[in-house]
Amino acid sequence: MLHTLCEDLLMAAHERRLLTGSIDQATLDALMAEVTDPGLQHKVLYFADAAAMADRHVAAEEAWIMRAALTQWRIGKLPAHS
Repeated sequence: MLHTLCEDLLMAAHERRLLTGSIDQATLDALMAEVTDPGLQHKVLYFADAAAMADRHVAAEEAWIMRAALTQWRIGKLPAHS
């Protein structure tokens, strides 16, 4: 799922120069729905959070995607970093 999302975002970015510009809420929800294993959901959130925090700033688009994942997967908070 993540690989496909990245490919889609990169193709759209080439046109619009904005990675999240072509993703609407319905598309994001559909992509998130593909990840049904709770353990994998937690891994995805853990690594997404680590990537988002790498520059010590969470962009609005990053926060939007993280909120969508937490809502879609009914997870109350981000998994703790070890």
